[in-house]
Amino acid sequence: MRWVLLLVVSFLCVACAKSHDITPATLGYESITPRPDSVFFEVNFSSDVELLEIFWREKNANSFDQVFICALGDDTDFSIEHTISKAAMGLITENKKHSKIAGFGYTASISFKDVGEKKRTSAYLSRDAIKSLLKDKQKIPCKVVVTATGYDAYFTRSLFIPVADVFSALSDYDSLR
Repeated sequence: MRWVLLLVVSFLCVACAKSHDITPATLGYESITPRPDSVFFEVNFSSDVELLEIFWREKNANSFDQVFICALGDDTDFSIEHTISKAAMGLITENKKHSKIAGFGYTASISFKDVGEKKRTSAYLSRDAIKSLLKDKQKIPCKVVVTATGYDAYFTRSLFIPVADVFSALSDYDSLR
């Protein structure tokens, strides 16, 4: 009976998420580089809005996730309810080396993944699989998603990473090994 009550309360809390009415940030792509001895790549980008504390500044609420996500295939539905099956994703941090003239600087440590249905499983994509997914594309769309308790998820505007830069980073990754 306790579990049923907990489940009902959880559903009610989700249904009560408030709209945050925060304007979507504009992001600017800067670079993608492989991280040595790792499956991760670092994407450097700028934002015209500070993203790590956006809910605190705008709504006096704590955010608990700031995720950078890119759609590698044809599926570009970034909504929270949907899982992009072929994606590059990772958390963002402040890029302290970024010039303050161009807004706020961030680094996303991403990995390329094949995410199973309902996010139950995931596996890293091989370099060949990544190249196959991107071979007919010029750029891949990415967004930052920030979540906070009691509010709808916040989405930035799309940032686009040139596929040529991804292929270059994959080549650099091969030379680091």
